[in-house]
Amino acid sequence: EGMPAQAVANWVQCENPKCLKWRKLPWHVDVDLLPENFFCRDNIWNPKSQTCDASEDEWDMEDAPVKFDTNDDFEVGVWFDVQREGKVGYHEAQVIELDFKSNVKRVKFHFWKLSSERDEWIDVGSPKIAPHH
Repeated sequence: EGMPAQAVANWVQCENPKCLKWRKLPWHVDVDLLPENFFCRDNIWNPKSQTCDASEDEWDMEDAPVKFDTNDDFEVGVWFDVQREGKVGYHEAQVIELDFKSNVKRVKFHFWKLSSERDEWIDVGSPKIAPHH
């Protein structure tokens, strides 16, 4: 109740090098208002996960912003909003390569205005991939 139909779960990673756990953000949390360096102690919306000693938040396919039923969702050249490794927000990224032959289906993304050294492979169904806006 009160949740928009288009609401998706966002995630943030703790910057503590001994932790690096992922925390699920409620749909109403504005990621742009989070501290640049997020730590578990900043997790004010879920006190049970407000410490690095707490287990990492779990996710399932319902948390994914894009529901992937087939590999047809991806084609080389298509744009998505993608969360880069270790970053909070999403960035525009273009599909540059597909790997659907291995057990874990994955997509390689090139991020707009970044060098190809920062390209990333991301598993299909990851909450890091969202529709391009």
